[in-house]
Amino acid sequence: MAQESYKKTAEERARHEAGMRQQKSQLQEKQNAYSEQEQSFEVRKQQEAQKSVQAFDTHMDEMYRAQKSEVDTQKKQHNLMTAEEHKKFEDHRKGQREFYDQEIKKEGDQFKDHVVNRRGEFDVEFNKNELNYQLVLAEQKQKYEEHFEKEKYKHLDGVKRFETPKQDPFYRVQDLGAQFEDKGSHYEVRLQIPEHELRNFKVHVKDDKITVSGARRHEEELKYEGEKLSTNNYQTIKQEFALSNPVDQDNVHKEYKDGTLFVSANKKGFGIFK
Repeated sequence: MAQESYKKTAEERARHEAGMRQQKSQLQEKQNAYSEQEQSFEVRKQQEAQKSVQAFDTHMDEMYRAQKSEVDTQKKQHNLMTAEEHKKFEDHRKGQREFYDQEIKKEGDQFKDHVVNRRGEFDVEFNKNELNYQLVLAEQKQKYEEHFEKEKYKHLDGVKRFETPKQDPFYRVQDLGAQFEDKGSHYEVRLQIPEHELRNFKVHVKDDKITVSGARRHEEELKYEGEKLSTNNYQTIKQEFALSNPVDQDNVHKEYKDGTLFVSANKKGFGIFK
């Protein structure tokens, strides 16, 4: 009895397992079929999407070509209208320019004629006034020269006479007024000279001294009431400064500024001074 019961149980279990395997096989077949359907759906979905994109691109291309054609047409029409308006504007401007040029030329010719006439009148009046001015100027110059010569002669007649040479400035020693200073590394000489006298004075630098010298000449002639006076003066002046230290003659700097001549000479061994 136990064996039959065990056998029966085993057969039922075997049938159950066979049913389970069959169900599992059927379920696997359904699952495979579902996977195939799903893959087919994805393929169809991708194909439909690609077709939609292609259709959209085609539609957009057609719209772009249509819009471009419309824009090109409008641009051509605009260019034609612009060219026509531009030509009209240029013709109008050219006509206005020609009119203005003619008016300017007409007014310019009239102005030139007016200027020529006024210039002729001015030249006649100017030459007349210039001649009168030259006559008056010559007369005044003659009177001035006569008065100047008279006053000059009176002044000469009243010049003080000197009893001895010592009282006469002509025989006295003249001082140039040059200033000398030892700056430590160099010597400096300052001399006040008018610019018109600058070429008449010279400065010489030697090892043991600095010499400032000048020479001037003056000639003058005076005529008054048949009498003639003439003067010729020549003057030389020299001023020397002894140096306690020898100087470098190659390092001498001269400068003229505001009526004063500056001369700087370096002592030997002190480098270049500027």
